[in-house]
Amino acid sequence: IVSVSINQGNGNILSVSCCSLKLWTINGKLVAEKELKDFSMPTCGIATSCEAYQDGVQVILGHENGQVTLWDVVYPADVCNESLDRHLRIRKTLTTGRQSPISCLKLDPRQRRLAVGDNQGTVSYFVSAEQLLLFP
Repeated sequence: IVSVSINQGNGNILSVSCCSLKLWTINGKLVAEKELKDFSMPTCGIATSCEAYQDGVQVILGHENGQVTLWDVVYPADVCNESLDRHLRIRKTLTTGRQSPISCLKLDPRQRRLAVGDNQGTVSYFVSAEQLLLFP
């Protein structure tokens, strides 16, 4: 396990390993999972308070290649196929312009801004999913 985080809004628990991302209910029932074989290895992750961050992003992962991925959960009514399973879907990839592994992620108390730290000591501050400020 690389990271564990709790959604402060609903109690869901995020677990991140080298090869998978899993979201659990507070009672231990698996909500959704995603294999990460097509992504750079995750280095950290946080669960958000769903509706509060970027219109439903529920998971934020930092990766070894310096990228940050934003994920949401797609429910059966949201998908066109016949699958009844919920699944995690990538919503957006954020880049800091650096390729240093992400070492930490932190949302502000209102879950509106994201601070991203890397192994080189740089903090990137996203005031939205489109706007980035760097603090070396």
